[in-house]
Amino acid sequence: MGEGETKPKFTIDPDSAKFKLNEIVGKHYKEVQEAKDRGEKIGWCASNFPQEIFQTLGIKVCYPENQAAAIAARGAGQRLCEISEAEGYSNDICAYARISLAHMKVGETPEQNMPLPDFVLCCNNICNCMIKWYENISKELGIPMILIDIPFNPDYEVSDAQVAYVKSQFLEAVRQLEEITGKKWSDEKFREVMDISNRTSRAWLEATSYTKYTPSPLNGFDLLNHMAVAVCARGTIDAAEAFETLLEEYKKAVKEGTSTFRAEEKYRIMFEGIACWPHLRATATGLKSRGD
Repeated sequence: MGEGETKPKFTIDPDSAKFKLNEIVGKHYKEVQEAKDRGEKIGWCASNFPQEIFQTLGIKVCYPENQAAAIAARGAGQRLCEISEAEGYSNDICAYARISLAHMKVGETPEQNMPLPDFVLCCNNICNCMIKWYENISKELGIPMILIDIPFNPDYEVSDAQVAYVKSQFLEAVRQLEEITGKKWSDEKFREVMDISNRTSRAWLEATSYTKYTPSPLNGFDLLNHMAVAVCARGTIDAAEAFETLLEEYKKAVKEGTSTFRAEEKYRIMFEGIACWPHLRATATGLKSRGD
């Protein structure tokens, strides 16, 4: 480029899946804040709590895990962790929890802000640290906590007793949320939300299955970044259409042999759970140094 010339600003195609998915995340945080400003009761929600329950009720919630990941990605994780550690929380605790507990204390985090909750929704089918994390939020803020307990099952089959146990908790969660927010359940709305949610999930799962191709049309961070929408908005038409667009883009990429992974693909590493978050760089460096 000649002297004095500026590089053209990169713009994302508004018809692309990336643009649509980013818009959904931004809209999600905006709508929660608007609901809070209107005086509605809003919640903080664990990622595996059934999204379809509060979607049916028309309740707005936000996700501390998603917020913590965004804060860390924008370079503020250490600052928030140090705040919670100064309050007496051990640095052995999950960094997501420490960031969230710090945000609860300071009330505003410009890297990714979200309003303080009027209730918390917890589900322990992801990790048991979540229970204590959300119990602390509930106690510190003096707000109700709704917990759905998923029993451990070592078998493929699920017993009628286990189904009845979880179902009863879903029904009790609906009753409690109606009482807390004043909003009413609709079976018709629930069926509509479930149809959309299943449509979204099918598109997302099929899109992620395209990692089986070489080259893979998507990289690891695509999975992590786009998962936020699958968590917070899968019961919405916007999410269903965005993931269907994503799937079509991956189909096209496979035909053309292209990928969002910009380097040469040499190895594929599968992580289980959240092992990649604190140790990804160290693990990748160690494997590379050994020639693995």
